[in-house]
Amino acid sequence: EPEEVKDEIDSPVFGNIFHETIEKLYEPLVGKVVNKTDLETIKKDKVRIENEIRKSIGRNYFKYKEPFKKTVKLEGKTVLIFENTKTFLNRLLEIDMEAAPFTLESLEEKYVSQLNVPLNNDSATINIGGKIDRVDRINGKLRVLDYKTGFVDKFSFRTIDELFEQDVEKPKKEILQALYYTLILKDKKGGNENYQPAVYSLRRFFDENHSPEIKWNNKDFSFREVEEEFVAHLKSLFTEIFSESTEFYQTPHERICQYCAYNKICQRY
Repeated sequence: EPEEVKDEIDSPVFGNIFHETIEKLYEPLVGKVVNKTDLETIKKDKVRIENEIRKSIGRNYFKYKEPFKKTVKLEGKTVLIFENTKTFLNRLLEIDMEAAPFTLESLEEKYVSQLNVPLNNDSATINIGGKIDRVDRINGKLRVLDYKTGFVDKFSFRTIDELFEQDVEKPKKEILQALYYTLILKDKKGGNENYQPAVYSLRRFFDENHSPEIKWNNKDFSFREVEEEFVAHLKSLFTEIFSESTEFYQTPHERICQYCAYNKICQRY
């Protein structure tokens, strides 16, 4: 996709600004035990928070190259981005204060693994990976945390099958991604840890009894309980994607196409 200055505040742009600002603020805490006082110190430093948000808007909205040759001037839509980012940041800090102490293992770190899949009457090793927003150790668990600026409808799943259902209008893609990242992290760290997939949904930050942990039938679970079945489904999906005989088709849900960067290729729009 060509890089361009957006005329409106779209979710990916706001998401990039939020992710980057959090990374800059939390970076000095990586590898350390984070206490409530550490987070209170960040929250009280309003000048630092506002400066980081401004710089992130310059990079992600105006596409300024560093060092900035222009001042990041806020007006119109960028004022809204600035205020929204600040509001959600402060709320995230409050949520983390309630959860502290925890050890911050990594931020925005890329993890890579491999998956051996059956393919065209043979087998193939496929590289899988992703950038995990945050990994922290809390309450004896290694939490794989993903930030979501869009609305997350469900935090619980009934079966692994439903995560891989195709042609549903509202797939549980956030849960699928959280489990996928957990698998990648487990391959990197080893199987002795107790892994907890979780999602920080900004639009749920102000809900009463906010809980980011992914549940299985509304109950806590260990990733190893679902790992074997999850990997089997994942291999099946990759086999379908890479198979020479797979025929791709347009989604039956045209609403999705409005936000697709490639809708001119399939000529639906």
